[in-house]
Amino acid sequence: MSSIDIKTFIKTATIEQKKIIFAFVDLAKKESELCEKINKIFASIQKGRYSSEGGSISVCEDEDDALIISMEPRNELESVRKEISSLMQKALDLGMENVGLIKRNADYYIYKRWK
Repeated sequence: MSSIDIKTFIKTATIEQKKIIFAFVDLAKKESELCEKINKIFASIQKGRYSSEGGSISVCEDEDDALIISMEPRNELESVRKEISSLMQKALDLGMENVGLIKRNADYYIYKRWK
């Protein structure tokens, strides 16, 4: 069965289905920002220090340091991904399995392959 693109789907979607699509956009942005932040922390190992957005500097000489520094954003990322997983299940329950966005990502988020 072929996928339905978002532009086509939105024309016939219910209000609840549209809310799900818009929520995906917000969560995807948050997920991307958290991944970027975590990657920045791990990249700072090469410099031996991590400078946060607030200006504080932390020693970051190895992966253990990076794991500790990135604990908060990693926990938040897990929470966001659980939210996406729950939303993905709602989308499937509402018959949105042929929407390209859902079809491409449902397996990844519902079966938690991100863990």
